[in-house]
Amino acid sequence: MKHFESINPSAVDVLFGFIDFDKFKAAILRHKKEMKDSNSTTATGEGENEGQAVQVSEKEFWEMLKEDVNDPKNGWKKAVEMKPKKKNVITFTMH
Repeated sequence: MKHFESINPSAVDVLFGFIDFDKFKAAILRHKKEMKDSNSTTATGEGENEGQAVQVSEKEFWEMLKEDVNDPKNGWKKAVEMKPKKKNVITFTMH
């Protein structure tokens, strides 16, 4: 875990937040409040805002979702990829 925290601490924080119920619940409640207050979603900034939450409108969110994460001109960087060898386990990639 320390190795991955040194690479991308915000990604580790998010991933472990999924398995720590109290942390997960707090994050979901905070996110719901932010959505209600601003009708937007939260993303993690890059460059100057690396690791900081920035506001993204719902329209911008759906536009980003359409982007090809493999196209270098879009600037996506793979942060975490999990491909467990066990069956019935979630596989995911986080950019």
